[in-house]
Amino acid sequence: MVHTVIRALLGAALVVFLVLIGVRLAGQQQTVAAPTSSAKADSTATSTPTPSVTPTPTGTPTPTAPAGGTGGTGGTGGTGGTGGGTGGGGTAAPVITSFTGTNSVNCPTPAEAPVPGVGSAEPPTVSFAWTSTGAEEAWFGIGTRDAKAEPYTSVGVNDSISFSYQCSNPSELYTVTVEGPGGDASKTIEVTNVGYVG
Repeated sequence: MVHTVIRALLGAALVVFLVLIGVRLAGQQQTVAAPTSSAKADSTATSTPTPSVTPTPTGTPTPTAPAGGTGGTGGTGGTGGTGGGTGGGGTAAPVITSFTGTNSVNCPTPAEAPVPGVGSAEPPTVSFAWTSTGAEEAWFGIGTRDAKAEPYTSVGVNDSISFSYQCSNPSELYTVTVEGPGGDASKTIEVTNVGYVG
């Protein structure tokens, strides 16, 4: 009978032990399952961030260089006349295209006078002619190389002149000077007296 009681107690203890093991195992399963649910909840609760749109950069405009101005054209300097002259900037000086005349004279002696020893013979005549281009005024001078500065008389820009030679001079300068918008020009002829001087 004692053995029967002991067996009954052992059987009851074994049942209690098995129940306790079963309860513990059930609690561990619930504990393990809880984090899984939490993880799912957290995963569901966390929203995926929407990517922001990167703005397209605006192109930098290319600067346009200002166009440079056109430089002006310089004037042409004038040309001096043949035989001497001055030219004005931008306008051509006048040109004496020809100047011809007497180169020498033979003055008579007093004995060659109409009445020998009384009065004097007629002196020789000298003559000159000239042409020019680009001139507006002209002068004729005696004993000078600038008839404008020391004029004998005013003449035409294309003209001629004649007069008596001064036999008291062994030689003489005869000059024509013309002037135009671009300056002036001169030409000179030297006449030599190969005869009587006096």
